[in-house]
Amino acid sequence: MTTQTRCFAIVAIAAASTAACAASGTGDDGSRFAGPADAGGHPVTDAPADVALLDTSMSDVVTPPPDAPDEPDADFCTGSGPIVVVGDTVNQYSTCTGAIAAASFANALCTCHDATFAGYLRTRGFDSGLNPPDGGTSAPTAAPVGINNRYLSGGFTDIAGAFAITGYDPTIFAGYLKTADDLRTVSDLTFVGYSRIAGDGWLAGSMFSLGPVTFDGDLHHKSFAIATPLDVKGSNQQGLVTVAPPCNCDPAALLDVGKLIDDAKQSNDNWAIGLDPAAFSNILGSVDATLPCGRFFLNSINVPLGLLTLHVTGRVALFIDSDITTLGKLSVDLTPGAQIDIFVRGTLHLTGEAGFGDKAHPAATRIYVGGSQDITLVGYDHFVGNIYAPLAKLYMPGYIPLYGALFVKDYISGSYTDLNYDSAITRAGDDCPPPPHCTQCNGCTGGQACVGGACGTCTTNDECCGLMKCVAGTCQNVIH
Repeated sequence: MTTQTRCFAIVAIAAASTAACAASGTGDDGSRFAGPADAGGHPVTDAPADVALLDTSMSDVVTPPPDAPDEPDADFCTGSGPIVVVGDTVNQYSTCTGAIAAASFANALCTCHDATFAGYLRTRGFDSGLNPPDGGTSAPTAAPVGINNRYLSGGFTDIAGAFAITGYDPTIFAGYLKTADDLRTVSDLTFVGYSRIAGDGWLAGSMFSLGPVTFDGDLHHKSFAIATPLDVKGSNQQGLVTVAPPCNCDPAALLDVGKLIDDAKQSNDNWAIGLDPAAFSNILGSVDATLPCGRFFLNSINVPLGLLTLHVTGRVALFIDSDITTLGKLSVDLTPGAQIDIFVRGTLHLTGEAGFGDKAHPAATRIYVGGSQDITLVGYDHFVGNIYAPLAKLYMPGYIPLYGALFVKDYISGSYTDLNYDSAITRAGDDCPPPPHCTQCNGCTGGQACVGGACGTCTTNDECCGLMKCVAGTCQNVIH
C-alpha cells in the first residue's frame, strides 16, 4: 500500500476561504481515490461540511491511466528533466519547459513587429539567483531589446544591453539614447538629444544628430554618420552593413502552444489530486487551491467577481484550453524554489487584478499565449511574469513597472515603461537534456551554440542567437 500526500481542496464560506490539505492513496484493492485520507491511505468520509471537494466522478480526469506511476513526473519534480514532450523534431528545445523559457526570453523585450512608447523606455537587468532587483551586492546584468520592425518613442531610450531595430521606416529618438552594449539598426536614424553607445554601432542606414553621439566601441555604417560632435573610441568604418532581425518570429520557429495543450489534455496529472478541468471556470466567491508538482489541465480560468488564489508548491505546468479572464482577482503565489509555466490556448483578459509570482523571482513564472487577440494590462502597481505572445498585441495604457520579459507581436505603451529583466531565465534550461541535433541557434541549452547541426561551444558572435555574443565559448548577453 502506498500513500501520496496531495493538497487540493476548496473551502467556500460566503466571502472567505481557506485551503485544506487532502491525500490521495491506493486502497487495499489496488484502486485509487482522491479526497481526505488517514495515515494509512484509507478514505475518510466525514470531511468537514464546509469543505467542497472537487468532483471525482469524472473518471476520465481523476482516474489514473493504467500505466500511471505512484509518483508522477519524478524527474522534473526533483528539479530536472523534461516536463513537456510533444515529439517536435524541428524545435528540439520544446521538449522541456526550462529550455522553452530560455529560448523564448533571451531579451527583456522582443517584438515581431512594432514597439510604440508615449513616454520613455528603460530596461534594467538583475539575476534572481544572486540578488533581488532592489538591492544585493551582485553587479547588474544585461536587459537587451530587439524590435523586428518600427520603434517609436516620445521620450528617452535607456537600454541595459544591446538594442536592435530592423524595420525600414526612419527612426527618430525624441529624447536621449543610451545603450550598455551594441546598437544595430536598418533604418535611417535621427537623434535630437545626446546619445551614448557603450558597444559597437552597426548601422545599415544613415545617422544624423543635432547633439553629441559617442560610440565606446567601433562604428560600422553603410551611409553617412553625422553628429555634433561624433566621438568614436574605436575604428570608424564605412561599408556594407547587414543586420539580422533580433527576434526569431519565423512562423515555423514559433512555439506551438495549441499542440502542447492538446497533448496535455490527453496526458496530465489531474487524477493525482482529483482536479476537475472545470474547477476554475466560474469563480464567484473566494477560493484557495494548492497545485503541487505536476502537469495539470484546465478548461479555462474565469474569475468574474470573486478571488482565486493558486498556491504553487513545486514545478508546475498548467495547460488552459481557453482563456484566462479576470474581472475579480487572480493571485498565483510560489513557494521558494517553485516555478510555473502557464500555456493558454486563447488569450489573457486581465481587466481585474492578476498577480503571477514574486517580483524578486520573475524567472519562475512563464506565460505562453497561443491566441492573437489583444492583451491589455491595466490597474496594477506592478506586473510579474514573462509573457510569450508572438501573435498578439500587448497594450499598457498606464505606467506599470514590469518584472520579467516580453516576447510579443506588438508592444504599445500609453505611458513610460520600466522593464526589470531577470536574467536567471537564460539558465532555466540548463538542467534539460540537450537535443540530439539542432537546426537553429536557440535549439541548444546551457549557452551552447548550434554549430554544424550539433550543440557545442561557440567561436564567433554569428553562431549565437539574437543579440547574444560569444564569450569564452558560450553565448551570453553582454553589458558594459
